[in-house]
Amino acid sequence: MLRHDTRTSRALRELVILRGGQLMRSEYEWAQHLPMARKAGVREAQINALAHWQTSGEFNEREKAALALAEAVTLGHVGDEVYQQAMRHFDHHDYVELAAVAAFYAMVGRMLDAMGVPLDADVANYQPKLK
Repeated sequence: MLRHDTRTSRALRELVILRGGQLMRSEYEWAQHLPMARKAGVREAQINALAHWQTSGEFNEREKAALALAEAVTLGHVGDEVYQQAMRHFDHHDYVELAAVAAFYAMVGRMLDAMGVPLDADVANYQPKLK
């Protein structure tokens, strides 16, 4: 459901997943989702600027609202300002969808870390390295 039967764009969801992976320092999640993000249309410039998305010109206001939500969910608290910013760009359905993606992949990243899952061979030499 979170990757296929959705209304928000795959590229936007991949940005949310990649940012969560960065925040959690989940190398597995980052490496696995880089090819998916590229395939979905996330630009290299966006991938390279993701750690500094707030001040980057590579992201539009809708993407920044999704990334703010991704950070807040991953870190465990969505405040009023983040919620209000998101609701200027998304309806309730899309807000819930993006929050669910961020929460699910936060759990995945933490579980992968807890289990010590190694990188798959096909992504072992991923670029750019996790920042």
